[in-house]
Amino acid sequence: MRWLWLSVALLLGACSTLIGPDPDRLGGTDDAGQVTLMDSGVPTGDADVPPPPPRDADVPPPPRDADVPPPRDAGCTIEPSCAEGVVTTCDGTETCLLGCAPSGEARCAEMVPSNVPASLWLADAPDLVIDNPGDPLTFDTTTCMARMAPSVVQRQEGGGEVCVIQVGDFVIRSRSGLVVRGDRPLVIMANGDVTIEAEAALDASARGVVPGPGGGRGGLPASPAGEGPAPGQGGAHVGTYDDGGGGGGALCGAGGTGGQGDDAAGGAGGSALSAAFLVPLRAGSGGGLGDGGRAGGGPGGGGAGNTGLGGAGGGALQISARGSITVEGFVLAGGGGGRGADNDDRYTNWGAGGGGGSGGAILLEAPTVTLGGGAGVTTSGGGGGGGGGESSAGDDGQDGAMTLGQANGGGGGGFRYGGNGGDGGGGATLDGDDGTDRASGGANGGGAGGGAGCVVYRTLDGLGPSNAAMRTSGSVGPSLTTAAIQLR
Repeated sequence: MRWLWLSVALLLGACSTLIGPDPDRLGGTDDAGQVTLMDSGVPTGDADVPPPPPRDADVPPPPRDADVPPPRDAGCTIEPSCAEGVVTTCDGTETCLLGCAPSGEARCAEMVPSNVPASLWLADAPDLVIDNPGDPLTFDTTTCMARMAPSVVQRQEGGGEVCVIQVGDFVIRSRSGLVVRGDRPLVIMANGDVTIEAEAALDASARGVVPGPGGGRGGLPASPAGEGPAPGQGGAHVGTYDDGGGGGGALCGAGGTGGQGDDAAGGAGGSALSAAFLVPLRAGSGGGLGDGGRAGGGPGGGGAGNTGLGGAGGGALQISARGSITVEGFVLAGGGGGRGADNDDRYTNWGAGGGGGSGGAILLEAPTVTLGGGAGVTTSGGGGGGGGGESSAGDDGQDGAMTLGQANGGGGGGFRYGGNGGDGGGGATLDGDDGTDRASGGANGGGAGGGAGCVVYRTLDGLGPSNAAMRTSGSVGPSLTTAAIQLR
């Protein structure tokens, strides 16, 4: 049939060349009536010339010219697939760094960041290198305006707003630092690798009454309870001189209970919350106020200046890197220490200690996360402040950023009336300690310690750094959690 079709085509083509023939090129009869051949003009006679034999339809056409391309291939018949981390298609094979797509599609898997869309990874984002030994930079998430890299405010699904910095590689050189403050948690989206060199620090901690990024404030005279997801409550004031210490703030560890000052109860601590892999990302809670008779001047009335202010909650920080995260230095999100109460001897009324703020939240996610031998990832709660005594004010509680273990509570003032502050949660002890009670008349309880915060490591294998427990405050679950990165 193929040759028959070609024959028909040739015949049709031959017919088409005869349309509008040139009479001079065609044979016919001359003026004398003789028959001539095409293009020859030689007479041939009448019936003596036999017609050409008909072309046999079964005879194949002559061979195709060698310059004519062969018939087109029917196409690749390989079914695209992905198996054991290798994609196979008609174009070849590709080895997948993250394995095959979990959906079963014939493609490599892609990393999905927590809390924010993957579109915030920018292929052309600039590298950000912080190299300022001895002079840390400060970044404010309230304005969320970075000078050296793109930044944007993003609302989390099911959570509040975060400030996002978009970079290629992110590096903090040795003895350099970046201090983060502001109303929103910070998210660093690195399209490449993140490195925090030895003796360098990324600091999202609370410092005393100043919260870390997104952290809750501590209790104040006008508002005795702290703020945040699980704040400590303010202590009570009873009679003329009895004052209870502030309760500790909480996150993954519970806050302690403020110490009792004779008949005045201490404030309740916040209850521990489920971290749920820090989705949504949220920061720490403030500790409660240690009371001191805030009703106005004069004996028994006390002034606001003799209260123990609550420590602030540690901030929240997320680093999502498509490459790797290496920490040789420090990533900090500790809670603020509660303030020691003043001994306002003008009114012979000594206040109680403030509760410590809880540690904050740190989420590190990348295919590979490595902690060096001298690294520290800190979310310890702040220590409670000491209650004021007859001879001196109470001491401030230690900030949680200063230790991988428990931050110390402040000592009470005097020898009878001021209770000691409780230690904050940290290390393998996640809950903050209670403040010390003082039972003598006119006594002031110590502030409670804040609970430990939360640290989540997400890696390709889901195991986290091998030395995570040694180098992380809050070294046991649920404060320390490991999981696999999310893939699509």
